[in-house]
Amino acid sequence: MVGYAISPNGSNMSTTKAIDLHTYDAQKLYHILKEKRNPNVLVIIWPKPLLIEEARAIMAKSLGRWDSDAIDYYSNKTVGDIVLTGF
Repeated sequence: MVGYAISPNGSNMSTTKAIDLHTYDAQKLYHILKEKRNPNVLVIIWPKPLLIEEARAIMAKSLGRWDSDAIDYYSNKTVGDIVLTGF
């Protein structure tokens, strides 16, 4: 299962600059962080911030799972950059 989270824009909390995609369930992610290891997270950064309320509505429907609604919503957005965190 792929999950995701939205990252609020620090300078404008009504928008989001990025989403974070991860393949860990909540328990696995908790253990990785507890052990002070870096999880592998794919960060997709938007060149133009998206409205956070739209992104939250899509995420709430799927409970943070990368599903067909998320794919439909984000597939027509322009990607500014993609970063892989962790090692």
